[in-house]
Order: sequence, then C-alpha cells, then structure tokens
Amino acid sequence: MHAEYAGYNYELYNELGESNREWIPFLFVGAGYSKRLGGRSWLNAQILFDVLQADHSPYKSWEPFYSIGIGVGF
Repeated sequence: MHAEYAGYNYELYNELGESNREWIPFLFVGAGYSKRLGGRSWLNAQILFDVLQADHSPYKSWEPFYSIGIGVGF
C-alpha cells in the first residue's frame, strides 16, 4: 500500500492564449510491488490514483498513474 501527497506547479492557458502558473495538489493512493535485483538494488512498480481530483488536475477521475523505478542503497 502507498499514499503520497504532492503539489506540482503547472502553466495553465485560458481561451485567449494567456497563461499563468498555479500549484495543483495531488493525493496519490494505490499499491505496488518491490523486487530485489541483487546486492543493494531493487525495482519498484506502483499503480496510483489521484483521489483529490483538483479542478486543474491532468488526471481524469480514477485514471491510474503508473510509477516504475530502480532504487540503489549506499
């Protein structure tokens, strides 16, 4: 299980082509899997959903957000 709060700054455009920057909040909730690759490295894969659904969120209702990465410990 995974939960993550984030805020991203987007440039938004209106009908006239004018733009302004706005902070958009996200609350990602979902689940994932972690697999050790060997030594001090591992693979992470997650499927997350934005449950806040702020007005200018680029994610549609219940559209999944996929996150895949590799971690390395020192």
